[in-house]
Amino acid sequence: TWEQWVLIKADDHWDNPHCDRDLLRRHLELAVARDAPVLTFGDAMCLMQGKHDKRADKSSIRPEHQVRNYLDAVVNTYVEWHKPYASQLAFLSPGNHEAAIRDRHETDMIERVVGGLQAHGSPVVKGGYSGWVRMQFQRDQERTRRMLWYIHGYGGGGPVTKDMIQRSRQQIY
Repeated sequence: TWEQWVLIKADDHWDNPHCDRDLLRRHLELAVARDAPVLTFGDAMCLMQGKHDKRADKSSIRPEHQVRNYLDAVVNTYVEWHKPYASQLAFLSPGNHEAAIRDRHETDMIERVVGGLQAHGSPVVKGGYSGWVRMQFQRDQERTRRMLWYIHGYGGGGPVTKDMIQRSRQQIY
């Protein structure tokens, strides 16, 4: 008769001025208090204000990221802001925003953030755009395992089929 809390989240868009960092901070502090591993499934960062991004709008950027090395600044400030929660951060996978940066700028933002967090003692590991997370919990001789399938997305749903075709394809997993 025991429990293990896990914080599962996605689409933080942490570097976007519209991110509710106070709410995110409260959730992360609760994860620390409950010793809950934190799993983040894509778009931890927005990253839309860089060079070559057609959606870029320099008026929608935090002051600390209004620098020539925008991508480096996002990585550095992300790691610094998340340091108090480093021990709970267990999993970080890319979303479409991070994948776009990798494809356009040939740098893997998730890999860079994971490396920065690990340098501060975080057990965080990098996942893929989709995959499985195997969770195993043990207390005394009791062992519990759970499998969690995740995918950040695959391009959106159709207006006629209401995305049922893609949902049916996903069920085989």
